[in-house]
Amino acid sequence: MDADMRHSALSNAVGDVFQDVSDLVHKEFRFARAEFSTKLNALVRKVVLVAAAGLLAVIALVVLGQAAIFALADAGLALHWACLIVSGAFAVLALLAYGVGHVGGNGKLAPSTTLQNLTMDLRTAKEHWR
Repeated sequence: MDADMRHSALSNAVGDVFQDVSDLVHKEFRFARAEFSTKLNALVRKVVLVAAAGLLAVIALVVLGQAAIFALADAGLALHWACLIVSGAFAVLALLAYGVGHVGGNGKLAPSTTLQNLTMDLRTAKEHWR
C-alpha cells in the first residue's frame, strides 16, 4: 500500500509540474503577443509621424526651391540655369539623406523580453530535471 501512495504522489507531482509548465508557456505566449502588439503600435505611430514630417518637408523644400530659383534669376542668371542649379543641389541633398538613412536603424519587432524569459525558463527547467 505504501508503494501505491508513493506512485500516486509521484503521478500527482508530475501532473502538477506539467500543468505548471503548460500555464507558464501559455502566459509567456500571452506576454509575447502583448509585447509584440506594443512594439507594433509604437512602430505604426512613428511611421505616421515620419510620413507627416516627410510631407511637410517636401512642401517646404518646394517653396524653398522656388525662392532659390527666383533669387538666382533676380541676380541675373538665366531662369533655366537657376532651375538646374537648384535641382542639382536638391539631388545632392537627397543622396546624402538616403545614405544616412540607409545606414541607421535596426527595425526589429521581435519580442526580445519574452524570448529572454523563455530562454531562462528553459534553462531553469533543464536544471531542475537533472
